[in-house]
Amino acid sequence: MNKKTFSIRAALSFGWEKTHAHLSFFIPFMAGLIAVVLLLNMLVNVAEHSGWMMRVAMNVISVVVNVILALGLMKLSLDIIHEKKPTVQTIFSENEHFFQYFFASFLYAIATGIGFIFLIVPGVIIAIRLRYFGYAIIEKKMGIIDSLKESYRLTKGNTWQLFLFALAIFGINILGFIPLGLGLLITVPISIIAAAYVWKKLHGQSPMTQEVELQPEELPAPEVTPVAE
Repeated sequence: MNKKTFSIRAALSFGWEKTHAHLSFFIPFMAGLIAVVLLLNMLVNVAEHSGWMMRVAMNVISVVVNVILALGLMKLSLDIIHEKKPTVQTIFSENEHFFQYFFASFLYAIATGIGFIFLIVPGVIIAIRLRYFGYAIIEKKMGIIDSLKESYRLTKGNTWQLFLFALAIFGINILGFIPLGLGLLITVPISIIAAAYVWKKLHGQSPMTQEVELQPEELPAPEVTPVAE
């Protein structure tokens, strides 16, 4: 199988192009999202000084919200790539995959942690190779283990390129922090769309296309040629 690769510049350019095209959606959406995350973090910090039940409850709520947001943002970026209009409702459209993503994330964290125990480099490599499991869960409806395997398979031969891509994403979001964090309203959408672009390119697919499976009733009826008597 030929190795599929991608251009970092093309990924970021695509992310900017689509973010710019949907700017009227992303600015208020990201402002609200950042406000929710900051409020949640504040409540978690307050709970740390309360009883153990409150601490447990707030940490559970934090995990649930973070899983829902992670799934929703990946789905949102895939919809934009497929030329669908982004909506707030999309954030809650992948809740059916909640437990697959939660347990896959848990295994991802364990694998990455073990890698960091055996020096930093193995941890970085594992983190890069497995990080696309969420897209496999959403788009290919894969299970916990299969989604991690799929990410590892697709990223083979692209570890260095993906590492540079991660650095580029980190860099533009650091820049987004500079003007009082306002730049994050733009850099975060660029990042998530660029990541979805990379997922598509690793599959060897054009980011502008979506595979469509015709249902039996949608297939054209066979043409019948009358038999001459």
